[in-house]
Amino acid sequence: MAAEYRAKVVQRPSLEAAIALMEADKADGVIFDRPTLEYYLSQNPDVPLRVADFNLNTENLGFVLPYDSPLALPLDVSIVALEEDGTLVRTAQDWLQGELNLE
Repeated sequence: MAAEYRAKVVQRPSLEAAIALMEADKADGVIFDRPTLEYYLSQNPDVPLRVADFNLNTENLGFVLPYDSPLALPLDVSIVALEEDGTLVRTAQDWLQGELNLE
């Protein structure tokens, strides 16, 4: 994806290593999953960085269930209901802000 923008790509083993490279002025940016970047920055408010206002790519994620699983339809219905009432967006925002306690 970065090659389409003629960016020189330097891979790092972790997000922290990529950010350290940028903070050392050895990289102009970091390409990573937006939710992970937002969560990292919410947990490290002293880091003087921000997530860009654009996406390079959008991915759809899904659940894997056994073929003919009786859970498929209830799961689909539940996800649609959570999306329609705004719960998915609120949960994602709470998680990104570090306010979601899963314990």
